[in-house]
Amino acid sequence: MDYDVQFIPKDESNIIVRCADWGISQELSEFFSFFVDGYKYMPAYRSGRFDGKIRIFDLRSSKLPKGLMKIAVKFCKDRGYTFSIDPELNPKTNFSEQEILEFIDSIEVTSKGKPIAVRDYQTQAILQSLRYHRNLLISPTSSGKSLILYYKLRYHTDVLGHNCVLVVPTTQLVEQMYTDFKDYSESNEWDVDEHVQLLYSGKEKLFTKQLMISTWQSLAAMAKHHPDKFKHICDTTDLLALDEAHTFKSDVTLATANKFYRAKWRTGTTG
Repeated sequence: MDYDVQFIPKDESNIIVRCADWGISQELSEFFSFFVDGYKYMPAYRSGRFDGKIRIFDLRSSKLPKGLMKIAVKFCKDRGYTFSIDPELNPKTNFSEQEILEFIDSIEVTSKGKPIAVRDYQTQAILQSLRYHRNLLISPTSSGKSLILYYKLRYHTDVLGHNCVLVVPTTQLVEQMYTDFKDYSESNEWDVDEHVQLLYSGKEKLFTKQLMISTWQSLAAMAKHHPDKFKHICDTTDLLALDEAHTFKSDVTLATANKFYRAKWRTGTTG
């Protein structure tokens, strides 16, 4: 059967969307486009060299960010276009829920020396983040977001043997997340110093431990000034996790995330 649209794997940042004719490709390009803030005041717009739009679907390469595939599928359904999805793009995992729950129960977590009971909604968030390779967790202030991330990251490092990069908005939050993880681990003997490293000005820039906590600014600076070291991080990262994901909107942050082409797992948290 000939399909109007085919979704094909490329890497963990992008997919290829192959359209049967140029008209569908142009329609898809317009669908995934938006006006830049303040475009009417830009010299390029006023001179007619720029129409004010950013187009996310690249007509020349047929690339689309992988996280937008679900929306692209809805685009096809709404317009009656036939489509096929490569089996490799299946977002679900085959992890046993029971095994994940047993793992959560096996870790004794404390805060300031006192045991913490994992709440039902936190358990569901952890399960959801492991059922799908890509997900966005909505976790309001004071809901224990760092605890959810702690369990998820522990599953990736302890059970799956993954290398993980956790990105937070500020240097202060880098230190805060590290302090929280150390607090949680006090009674379960998980050596945070052995497993976690921090990346910002003055810190070691080699990815030598399973979990790196950093800011986007530090990663972008590394990509610019130490491209070989940054490439090593991208080449060896299995999970890219973004705390306060709604704050990462600039071209630089999006371009930096796109370079983690091997990170099959991607998780964002937002309030």
